[in-house]
Amino acid sequence: MRRPLAALGTTALVITSSLGLTLGTAGAAHASREYCQAMFGSYEPLLYQGITGYNLEVQELQCKLNSWKPSLALVEDGKFGPATRDAVVRFQAFAGLEQDGVVGWYTWSSLDRWCNYLQT
Repeated sequence: MRRPLAALGTTALVITSSLGLTLGTAGAAHASREYCQAMFGSYEPLLYQGITGYNLEVQELQCKLNSWKPSLALVEDGKFGPATRDAVVRFQAFAGLEQDGVVGWYTWSSLDRWCNYLQT
């Protein structure tokens, strides 16, 4: 179920407070799939290297990529830099998608499917 972006901030603050977490602190261990889902919902815009103004969405992407392949050890900082792009290209190759480093509908859908599969 898709949530409107306006509701996302309120949900994130409530969940963050109840879990005793702070925003932007991923540390060495990445967050769990449940944490990613609770914090970021499922609003998924088009993302690419250098994009600005989508820090939470990029952080969600980084969180999901770390859930897919923990050895990536992406810093979940909300900045779509070269390391995030490289991880996206690796995932796209794994999923049989066009390897352009741009996160659009097909990449989000495939990443969601793999994260849901890993959760079961």
